[in-house]
Amino acid sequence: MRAEAARKGFNQTSLGMAIDQAQSSVSRKWRGKRAWSLEDLETLSTVLRVPVAHLVSLRAQRESNPQPSDP
Repeated sequence: MRAEAARKGFNQTSLGMAIDQAQSSVSRKWRGKRAWSLEDLETLSTVLRVPVAHLVSLRAQRESNPQPSDP
């Protein structure tokens, strides 16, 4: 979610404005303190112009946030 938003030029404040939520709400959701609702995901999908599946798939998350390989 964060990586896709960044690719589209959104920060927490601008994304919150685009989806009609406060920056603090977006922050809590980005940090995993609150869950994104299905309605949130649908709205984000529209704003970010990606399928909902892209926002929630584990593969997309791994590709957007690569981790160092084990030695």
